[in-house]
Amino acid sequence: MPHNRLGTPTPGFILFNIVLDLVEGISILWLYAAIRPRYGPGAKTAIIAAFAWWFIVSLGDAAWCSFGLFPPRTVIPLMIGTLPALILATIAGARFYRE
Repeated sequence: MPHNRLGTPTPGFILFNIVLDLVEGISILWLYAAIRPRYGPGAKTAIIAAFAWWFIVSLGDAAWCSFGLFPPRTVIPLMIGTLPALILATIAGARFYRE
C-alpha cells in the first residue's frame, strides 16, 4: 500500500509480532488444556478452544472499530480470515499436547 503513511516495519517490530504470536499460541493451547477435561481430547475440543479465543479477540477488534480507530471494512475480513488459521493451529498444537 504505497500511500498508507506507515513506515517499513523494523526488525524489532517484526520480532515483537513473532513473540506476540508465540504467546497467543501458548495461550490458546492453555485454553485447550483447561477445557479438555470437560470436552475430552481431540479436534472437537481444539475447535471449541479456537472459536472461543477468536470470539474474545474479535470483541477487542470490534471495540477498536467502535472507537473509530479502524474502519470495519478493513478489520472484518481479517477477523474472518483469522478463524480458520486459529482452528488449524489449535488442532496442530492439540495433537502434540500431553497431560
